[in-house]
Amino acid sequence: GLEHIIGAFLSGLALNRFIPHSSALMNRIEFVGNAVFIPFFLIGVGMLIDFRVLANGLGALKVAAVMTIVGILAKYLAAVLTQKSFRLSRAERNMIFGLSTARVGATLAIVLLGYSIIIGETPAGDPIRLLNEDVLNGTIIMILITCTVSSFVVERSAQQLALAQDQKPATDSQEEDRVLVSLAYPETVTDLIDFSLMLKSKASQAPIYALNILSDDASESKTAAISRKMLERAVAHAAETANTVIPLIRHDVNIANGIVYTIKEQQVSNLVVGLHREANPSDFLGATTEQILGHMTETVFIYKSVQPLNTLKRDVSEMCHDVVLQAMRICGMAGYKNGGEFSVGRHLRDILSAQLMISNDRIAATTGTLLLAQRTEMGTL
Repeated sequence: GLEHIIGAFLSGLALNRFIPHSSALMNRIEFVGNAVFIPFFLIGVGMLIDFRVLANGLGALKVAAVMTIVGILAKYLAAVLTQKSFRLSRAERNMIFGLSTARVGATLAIVLLGYSIIIGETPAGDPIRLLNEDVLNGTIIMILITCTVSSFVVERSAQQLALAQDQKPATDSQEEDRVLVSLAYPETVTDLIDFSLMLKSKASQAPIYALNILSDDASESKTAAISRKMLERAVAHAAETANTVIPLIRHDVNIANGIVYTIKEQQVSNLVVGLHREANPSDFLGATTEQILGHMTETVFIYKSVQPLNTLKRDVSEMCHDVVLQAMRICGMAGYKNGGEFSVGRHLRDILSAQLMISNDRIAATTGTLLLAQRTEMGTL
C-alpha cells in the first residue's frame, strides 16, 4: 500500500551513499533523471488537474489559498525561529525558508493516498472519497505556487550570500594552522616529523606538508629517487600516530625559492626546517635559511634533534624530582613543615605526579621497542 514516489525516495536515500558523486555512473543517472524522469513526473502531476472542477466552483481555489497561506507562513515562522536560535543572517534565513517552502513529492503522495480511499457512496452511486477532487486540485495549485516562490527566494538569497562572502574579509583566526616541513637529509626525517606533529593542534584537521626541493644547483647524489624515499618514510612515520602527511616534490632554481613559493601556494603558517650540518658561531643559520627568513613573514622553527622528544619528557619529569629533593635538603626541617614559608612538601607531591601523568613506564617501553626494531632493521641482531 506504499505510494511509488515514497518508495523511490527511500530507495534513492539508500543507494545514494554507494555511488560516488564524481563518478561516471552518477553523471549518467543525473542526466537520465533530468532528461526523462523529472519531465514525465511534472507532466503526470499536471495531468491530475481536472479543470472542470475549477469551472464548477471556487472550492479548489479556496483549498489552494488556505493550504498555500498556511504552508508558506509555517515555513517562514520556522525559518525565523531557526535564525533566532542560531544567530543567522537575514540572507541565511531566507535561504532556509526558500529551500523548505517547496512541496512536491510527499505532499502529492499523501493527497493521492487520501483521494484513493473510498469511504462510501452517494445515492447516485458516485464514490465518496476521503479527500475529494477539490483537495486534489487545490494541492496541485499549491505545489505550483510554493515551487515558484521557492525558486525566486532561493535565487535571490544565493546572490546575497555570494556577495556577502566576497565582501567578507579573510581573518587569520578563521584559518587552520598549516605546518610545512622541509626535508633535506634522510637521517633527520623522523625527528622533524615528530617536532611538526608536536606543533600541530590536536583539534586541527589540517594535514602536515612534507617538502623536498630538487634545485638546479643540487649535487648529483640528490636524485628524485632519494627524495621519494624520504617522503615515503615521512608519510609512514606520521601514519603510525594516525596523522596525515602530504608529500610534495618541487623543482626550482634553488631551495629557498622553492620553500617560499610552496608556503604561498599551500597557505602555510608554520615552517619547520632543520639546522644545517656545518653550523658554527659565524654561520649558524646558513645561507639557505637566511634567504628564507628574508622573503617570508610566517613563523619559522629551526630544529636540531639532540634526543627524542619522548625521552626529553621523561628526563624532565625525573630531573624536576631531583631538584625538589635538593631544595628540601637545603631547607632542612623547615621544608617538611606544611604551611611554612620554606615548605616544599606540596611541591614534592606535585612533581611526583608528573611522572604518572607523562607515563614514564609507557614511554620507556615504547622507546625500547623502537630501538629493538631499529637494531633488527640494521641487521645487528
